[in-house]
Formats: sequence, structure tokens, C-alpha cells
Amino acid sequence: MLTAVHRYVQIWCTIFYSILFMYGCGSNYEDSDVKIVGGRQVTQSDLGPMKSSTVGLDGCTGSIVADDLIITAAHCYELAMSSGYVIFGTDLYGQTEIAPIEEGIVNASYTGPGDDLAMLRISGPLPAGFKPILMQPEDMKLFADEDVTLAGYGSTNTPGSFGVLRTVESKIKARDADQSIYVENGSTAACSGDSGGPLFLERTGEWYLVGVASTAQFNGRSQCTGGNNYVPIPENKDMINEMGRRLTGRNLPFPQAATQPSIPPVTDPEDKIVTDPVEEDQTPRDTATFGVTSDLLQISTSFRVDLLNLTKYPLSNCIVTLTLSRSNGTSLINYELEALIEESQTNEKHIVIFEDWMAKSSDVLGEVVDYQLRKTCDQS
Repeated sequence: MLTAVHRYVQIWCTIFYSILFMYGCGSNYEDSDVKIVGGRQVTQSDLGPMKSSTVGLDGCTGSIVADDLIITAAHCYELAMSSGYVIFGTDLYGQTEIAPIEEGIVNASYTGPGDDLAMLRISGPLPAGFKPILMQPEDMKLFADEDVTLAGYGSTNTPGSFGVLRTVESKIKARDADQSIYVENGSTAACSGDSGGPLFLERTGEWYLVGVASTAQFNGRSQCTGGNNYVPIPENKDMINEMGRRLTGRNLPFPQAATQPSIPPVTDPEDKIVTDPVEEDQTPRDTATFGVTSDLLQISTSFRVDLLNLTKYPLSNCIVTLTLSRSNGTSLINYELEALIEESQTNEKHIVIFEDWMAKSSDVLGEVVDYQLRKTCDQS
């Protein structure tokens, strides 16, 4: 697994409430120009979770993970609880939609970006247009250089600039020793006021929360300089579930994630994160192993998956079979697609395309709810 060591600072920005009006960060920051660089302001017309699942706190950001639960950073907890409110909208200065914080829980053993978590319970229904974001399931693996999306209300370090929701694309670069997710896009990303904010990932049309903003790299002038560390969701699953149960009394406090194929991890020769080898048919000619290095991607009437030859010798005539399960709401349809890899060298990567003959002849198949991959190969 990739690792990295970074100099970082917590990325919160203290503000004060006065009849629900918020003032920006103090003069210590006014001469700099750090913000979610290269991103854009989230607008009312946005449809993604950047708008529908991101909320403002006192000097920080949070994410809606249940109708009554907000997840944020541990180092944001005291500010959030002292203010007593969660605020909804793309511009917090002009918003009147708020929800009182009834109670909260902080990770009492918080040590750094790997476990910088707190949770808040709010009262009242969510405002129209807001909804919980699904959290990353344990069997969904992250890949090095995978695209992710950051969001937050952080300051641009000009007077009164905290409170405008912004978003930017970034990439997963490494896992630090504490298991935190390090992201970077070549310039400043999340900064002051973005702590507790979301790290979003889109897979096959579904959005997931995969991390919570904890720290940013900084220079001698306390300016953010490029990368961020995010608290990983699956590694803190037990803590997150316990927080939710204690705050709500529900045994299952969060919306359940979409069904994902359960596949343990392996590591490819380039030290990128990949998933387990394709299921092997029990035939004499099937002694080969492929790693799946991407999720299944649907493109119009075809599907794509990326495979890596983990076998120690060349292969030929590999028939890859994709078994799809699709649901149209009333019935479950299962069928198979095939693709051919004619030749494959050790450690060679392949983009495999399956033409969906069923989709070309029917428009009532419904969504893919599960899939399996298997293969047979000859040794070259």
C-alpha cells in the first residue's frame, strides 16, 4: 500500500454566531489567499451530494449520514456543540434553514487524521433537497490515483469569506501510517473551515462518503500548500456505528449501502490497491489469476472492467464471463456476457469490454444489483 508522511495542520476556522449571522475568520489569515483552489462554488442547481449532503457548522463542515445524524471531525466538536446549530445551504450568510444540535459524541481517544471523528444528532426533519449520503461499505476498495470530490465552507482567507460552499476534484495519493487517506490535486484543496467536510467518491452512478476532512499541509506562513488528510470510513466502522447507536437508540442507525460484491484485497506489483482475483472455474486449464483493478463500469449498452494478469507466465485465449443480476423493481434478471483476451503477459493490464446483447434488445432490464466474474485461460 502506498504510504506518505506530511506536515499538516487542522483545518478549522473559528466564527461566532449572533442572531444566526456569521462573521469570517480573523485578521491573522486576511493577507493570504488559500481556499479550495481550482474548484467552484456549489449552486442551487447542483444535483450531487456536494449540495444535498454537506452542511455548515461553527467554523467547520459536516456531512448528513442519516436523517438526524451529522458526521464531522473530532477537533470541530467543541465549536459545534457550543454554537448549537447545523446550517443548511450553499451560502451560510444568507440561510435561514437551521437544525438545533440535540447531542453529540466525540472520539475521546482521538489521536490524529486516522480517527478524527465526531457525530451530532439534530432535531427536526431535513430541509427539502437534503438527504443522507451513503457511507463507503467495507468491501469497497479505494484505488491510488482515483478521482474524488472535496466540499466545504472553508475560508478563502479574505474578510468574511467563510460560509460559501465550494467543491473541487482531487485524487487519492496514499495512505499514511495512521491509515488516513492523503489526497492531492497539485494545488491547495481543502483549507481553513473545511474540517469535518466530505470526501466523496462516485462509483457506477452512486455517490459515497469515503472520508472526513482532518488536516491540510501548510508552510511557514500557516498557508495551506497542497494536500489533505481524510479520516477513512471503513477503518472506523465500529466507532461510527457505535456513535450512531448511542445517539439514536437504533440498532441500524444509517441508511444501508447498495449491494456490492464482497471481495477481499490483494496488491498488484505497482503497489496500487486492487481487489481480489477473479473467481476461478475448477478446470485443468484454469490455473491463471487475474486481479480486478476497477469497479464494473456501464457505458451505454456495454460494460467495462480492468483486469491485471497476476500469473507468473503468459496466457492465451482467456474467456472472461460476466454474470449480471438486474432488477426492474418487479423481477430479477440474470444473464451472462463474454469477452476474449487473446494474449496476456505477466503483470499486463487489460481493459475488457462486454457488449450487452440483452440491453440492445430490451429497455426494461433495470439496474445492475450484483455481478460476478470468472475466466478460463490457456497457458502460452
